Amino acid sequence: MIKQNQSWWKDSEIPDLIGRKKVDPSMLKFGTHIPGDFHSDFRVANKGDLPEVGESHAIKLLYQDGAMNLSFDAELKYIDQHSYNRSSLHLRYDSNKDLQKLFQSIFNFSYNYFLDHMQAKEPGRKNKIIIPDEEAEYISFYMTSISYTYRIILSQHNKNKY
Repeated sequence: MIKQNQSWWKDSEIPDLIGRKKVDPSMLKFGTHIPGDFHSDFRVANKGDLPEVGESHAIKLLYQDGAMNLSFDAELKYIDQHSYNRSSLHLRYDSNKDLQKLFQSIFNFSYNYFLDHMQAKEPGRKNKIIIPDEEAEYISFYMTSISYTYRIILSQHNKNKY
């Protein structure tokens, strides 16, 4: 069964897949919002646990690059958004400069696409910059045997236009 919401996607036939996220500008610097219908997938990956609203939990993102196994610190935060009368689950790595550099390097196509299109925007306009699906790059999150530890696979675009 395929589940899709905003820029998140999951095929339940793929073992251990929590979800796949299309790279957007916030993914290269801060992290990502996790849509409500993917919360249950993260709960399963965390052996039935999620942070409560207003709390956060440290997570590890595991990435394999050839023979190197890299581990990056991040957070799973359940933010209480009083002004919108809702709460929101986020995966955040604002302060992890090494992870940001990795994403900007691996997702060089997206990074440069966003830079070019941000410079071309009219000042003061808040238009979203969306890469067409045929040029998109993705981060796939997979569960591991350890709660709050996810394996990530980074899917690059195969063009070198940017």
